[in-house]
Amino acid sequence: MLVYHGSNMSVEQPRILRRNRYLDFGFGFYTTTNKEQAADFSKKVVRRERSGTPIVSVYKVNESAIAHNLRFAGTVEDGR
Repeated sequence: MLVYHGSNMSVEQPRILRRNRYLDFGFGFYTTTNKEQAADFSKKVVRRERSGTPIVSVYKVNESAIAHNLRFAGTVEDGR
């Protein structure tokens, strides 16, 4: 499976960095299976940071190796 990460720079080796800001789902390295979504987010990062170039990094993930590690703390209802 291919996953995408949108940023203002290329990320060859993903790492989880603790930052001073709270992310939507907590600390982590966020990816999506939607390339267009990652591209849109990369543009937002460039605007927010006022630096870099919109870049979409692509990673090949072995689904069977990670499927048993997925954990969800809860759900988000539409229209919240």
